[in-house]
Amino acid sequence: MHKTEQLIGKNKYYCERCQKHTNAEIDHCVRTLPTILIIHIKRFEGTSKGIKKLCSPMDVLCQVFIHHNDDDCVTTFSYSLQASVVHSGTDAASGHYVA
Repeated sequence: MHKTEQLIGKNKYYCERCQKHTNAEIDHCVRTLPTILIIHIKRFEGTSKGIKKLCSPMDVLCQVFIHHNDDDCVTTFSYSLQASVVHSGTDAASGHYVA
């Protein structure tokens, strides 16, 4: 699995060396998949007033597609959702995580 994510606009990367926000790319690559896959999805967004919790619903895809570089083969792996942990609180600085 390979994905490049653009960090632009409101989602710019903060460079500590330059002391400013700048456009950047994050390269995500998974070569082999584990038997158990744990995904941590942070549902917060940085704003000019701090960090805000995102409360909009989202779909969770439980299938991962692997494209093999050596040929045009695509393999599909399916995972079953076994548990979830939810943040209960108004912002990132307060609240509790419940299962």
